[in-house]
Amino acid sequence: MAKIPQAEILSMMTDLSSGAKDLLLYYYSRNDGWRFDDANIAKFINTSERQVKKFRRELINKEYLLVQRGEVDVYFIGKLAVEKFKEEIEEINEINSPKKPLVTKGNG
Repeated sequence: MAKIPQAEILSMMTDLSSGAKDLLLYYYSRNDGWRFDDANIAKFINTSERQVKKFRRELINKEYLLVQRGEVDVYFIGKLAVEKFKEEIEEINEINSPKKPLVTKGNG
């Protein structure tokens, strides 16, 4: 179970709809390695699968959630986790991008 940073609790109180808050708290309550199933989540937070998808989009759009799709989806839950993941990806991209030669204007 993840610890929710106090700043995130305060920001989510005003940033998110009631359903999105419930979904975020559900995600925080799960251990690492959990496989999320919309039908089970909908039952747990007392809503429909369609609403779960809507709330997930809200969390993604407001950067409380990032889902890395793959053979097994990886969820980054919380603003700090999403921000850290994006920073790491930017660093990797900078390292892997080909170096462009410095172009200067000469007298030719």
